[in-house]
Amino acid sequence: MRQQLLVIGCVAIFIVHQLLQKVFNISLPYIDSYLDPLLCMPILLYLLLIERKYFWKQKVTSLSWATIVAASVFIIVIAEILFPIWNAAFVFDTIDIVLYCLGAAFFYCCMNNLPAEK
Repeated sequence: MRQQLLVIGCVAIFIVHQLLQKVFNISLPYIDSYLDPLLCMPILLYLLLIERKYFWKQKVTSLSWATIVAASVFIIVIAEILFPIWNAAFVFDTIDIVLYCLGAAFFYCCMNNLPAEK
C-alpha cells in the first residue's frame, strides 16, 4: 500500500507541475528543469512492474537491480543522447542523468515491492 501511495504522490506532483507550467504559465526554473527527470524513473519503473505482473501474468513482486539499471540506461540514452541529436529543442544535461539515477534508486529503495497474491 505504501508503494501505491508513493507512486500516486509522484504522479500527482508531476501533474500539478505540468498544470502550473503549461496551463497557468507559472515558471519555477529549477523545478521546470529537474523535476521531470527525477520523477520519471519511479513512475516508469512502477508501471513496468505492474505491466509484468498483470499484463504478462508473471509472478513478480519486485524488479531486479539489473532490470532497473537496464531501464534507466535505456531512458537516459533516449532522453539525453538521442533526443538532442534528433531535435535541437532537447539538450544534453548531466544533472538530468544524475536525477534519473536518483529516481531509480528511490524506486529500488522505496517502491520496488508489490504485495504477494494470497
